[in-house]
Amino acid sequence: MKNHRVWIGLVISLVFLGLLFWQIDLAQVLKHLKEAEYIYIVPGVMVYFCICVLFRTLRWRLLLTPIKPISARRLLPVVLVGYMANNVLPMRIGEIVRSYYLGKRENVSTVATLATIAIEKVLDGVVLIGLLILVSIFTPVTGLVSNVATETNIHWSILVLGTTVPFVGIMALMWIIANHPKTIAWIPRLMLNCLPEKFRAVIKELINKSLVGLEALNDSKRLSAIILMSFPVWAGEIGLYYLVGLSFDLQSILGGPMFMIVAMIVVACISNLATAIPASQGSIGPFELFAVASLVVLGVDPEIATAYSLVLHLTLLVPISIAGLISLWLGNDSVKNVINYKSPASNMKKHPGKREGSS
Repeated sequence: MKNHRVWIGLVISLVFLGLLFWQIDLAQVLKHLKEAEYIYIVPGVMVYFCICVLFRTLRWRLLLTPIKPISARRLLPVVLVGYMANNVLPMRIGEIVRSYYLGKRENVSTVATLATIAIEKVLDGVVLIGLLILVSIFTPVTGLVSNVATETNIHWSILVLGTTVPFVGIMALMWIIANHPKTIAWIPRLMLNCLPEKFRAVIKELINKSLVGLEALNDSKRLSAIILMSFPVWAGEIGLYYLVGLSFDLQSILGGPMFMIVAMIVVACISNLATAIPASQGSIGPFELFAVASLVVLGVDPEIATAYSLVLHLTLLVPISIAGLISLWLGNDSVKNVINYKSPASNMKKHPGKREGSS
């Protein structure tokens, strides 16, 4: 793994954490951290694993079915290792590690697997946008977004367009590619014609394998099931947000359980949409900044919001990273082997006559 990527990720984290910390009283944050009731963390982690992680695994299983049917039991360790890698590596490289690790374990195409992960991530974005629209019934989302933009010094139009257009546009493009490939067949042909002859076979094979990964979008029943499974995925994560919030008495601050549920949905949507662009390790820094900004505009004290976001993010990162390490150990593998992956494209360039096949 190139060191400069790690340093870029660390710099991004420090910049965002700096933007957050200079605006608050750190002594008050420490006070709220000491006074929090951490008894809710354990049930929160259980909800996260038993609902969010389980349904992520089941959803990915459906996405992978056209490539190769793989049991959820076999997929779960791969999902956990992918999470762990995302939490320690910048630029969402953990997604590439996850596809490589699945290819290594199950003898499937790494490129096709990456396409299924791309669907998964884009679909998550679309679902979060849908949830944000849904909660607009209970809270003025337009004003909320405007206030978050003010808190983060990002213009509201950039915030809205940057978090909605890419997801909706890419999802639509993927669906068109999967269901009407002839409509845009001229694009890859044009790309191939512009490339030197020696690269054409490699790129053509990569394109073909990517199309295999998009085949889950061809079946309307499977696609409907995949979309439906996305809701318990986020219900489980929002459940964790809620339970960690109880540690800081956010229920009283926000005006009761129903208002707190709405607030947690808003925080989950904004913090995850805003950190969807690959950046720092585990989105450390950007996640905290946007989570705090969301809570502040909902009426939570900045210091309480900061203490909550720090504990929440640690709860999201640490247990699943430990689970990923345990999965590697049980699979007789090592962090070094998984993190020092080799790009399938680079392997094909070194061995142009060798097909990636199912590895």
